Amino acid sequence: MRTGWCSKLSALLGGVGLVALLARPVQAQSVTLYATDFESPAFVPGLLHGQGGFAAYLGRNSNVVRVASTFPSYGVQHLILDSALLGQYGTNPNRRAVYIYPTLNYLPLANNRPVIVAQVDVALVKRNNTYLPVGYQVYTIAGDGIAGFQVDTDGDVVVYNFGSLPSDEILVPGVAFGKYHTFTTRINYAIDQIDFFLNGDYVGRLPMDPLAESTLGDVDIFASTVIPAGGVQPDSVGYFDNYIVKAVTQDRVLVTGRVTLEGCENAAGTLARFEFRPTTGSPVTRNVKLTAQGTFTLEDIPPGTYSVAVKTPKHLQKVLTGVTVSGAFRAGLRVALLAGDANDDNSVDVFDLAVLIDSFDSAAGDPNWNDGAADFNCDGAVDVLDLALLIQNFDLSGDA
Repeated sequence: MRTGWCSKLSALLGGVGLVALLARPVQAQSVTLYATDFESPAFVPGLLHGQGGFAAYLGRNSNVVRVASTFPSYGVQHLILDSALLGQYGTNPNRRAVYIYPTLNYLPLANNRPVIVAQVDVALVKRNNTYLPVGYQVYTIAGDGIAGFQVDTDGDVVVYNFGSLPSDEILVPGVAFGKYHTFTTRINYAIDQIDFFLNGDYVGRLPMDPLAESTLGDVDIFASTVIPAGGVQPDSVGYFDNYIVKAVTQDRVLVTGRVTLEGCENAAGTLARFEFRPTTGSPVTRNVKLTAQGTFTLEDIPPGTYSVAVKTPKHLQKVLTGVTVSGAFRAGLRVALLAGDANDDNSVDVFDLAVLIDSFDSAAGDPNWNDGAADFNCDGAVDVLDLALLIQNFDLSGDA
């Protein structure tokens, strides 16, 4: 937990139009307040502090969080938080911490009382047997805590509330080190409730401090610990990607889950189309980029019972029937898609084979790469492994 009052900066990101977004009433669709994957040209390798509106709280340990491209098989750029670089935080000589966030003015949201959805992908890599908890925390405009989501020192995920309430927490044991996990928090100011989701699955609900009301201040990427007497400086690395904060109207439902792409171990950045088809009326279509694990979050689906069609550009469409969307959320939605549809026409045939042959033996950046249309296993190359997937599903078609 931070100490003191939050020093809010009045300057917003130039040219993004965030003032207009925050001031207008939240309509049927969600409003993206801030979203970034830390890629260029918006971000360049080096200190995060000062880039994209991000600032370290009171400037403390602003040299610790950096934009880098060192974590294998996940996008190009991300954040890296090196605990070995942390210096003293505040007046306690044993405190080591950093809190960094985009400096936005959320006060115009107060009259609208929307649901706030925050999401960050987080990974913790240990370098020895001492490592520092990393995650994100949500604060009020006054710097008081609302909720937290972190990978703990023993590899468990912990979610918690704090503020004027007695702090409570929910533990998810045995989360793997060295892999990204998607942390999602849904904060409902109207009924003072916080719902937590991990990798598309529901973790649980905790009460929110009623004193927090509609005073969202910031969503902080953080690391924090107190070194015990005679202890050593923690030595671990936290990785962060896909930082998103959205505002959604109270009448919409959060839908989250996972798409399994056949043969693909890293689905990061894959664009998935979800079409929610009601019994009567027009379908609701949403496009979203999957995380490395294939998880997704759709914040603003109207309540109802649907057939849900799911499609990616290289995989056959699958339709799930009888999907009920109601209440605050629908978590744990699962779908598996077959590979081989290189031309995105919902069938695997000679036309897809032609695309694969044209790009065979290519890698990202080669002239015949063709945007990786035939890279079905998502390994950055088109080879016999992709051919095997196409042959396996040859002459198949997806659901209509």
